[in-house]
Amino acid sequence: MLYYESDGKKYDVTKLSSEAQALFGLLVSSKEEAVKLQKLLTVHTEAYNSFAIKLNELLIDDALVTEQSDT
Repeated sequence: MLYYESDGKKYDVTKLSSEAQALFGLLVSSKEEAVKLQKLLTVHTEAYNSFAIKLNELLIDDALVTEQSDT
């Protein structure tokens, strides 16, 4: 049985209108998608950080750009 809780009350979704059931389905789907995207964001953040660390290890002084004064 599917339940939905709101304001401390528990509702049997199967007894709600078809519109309410459809909205419940969208609510569940959007939550699942948000969790999936959060995991993906974590993976990409870790990859970015790893790439930056590796790139920093490969930096050489010959590639360093120095600011030059306009005067």
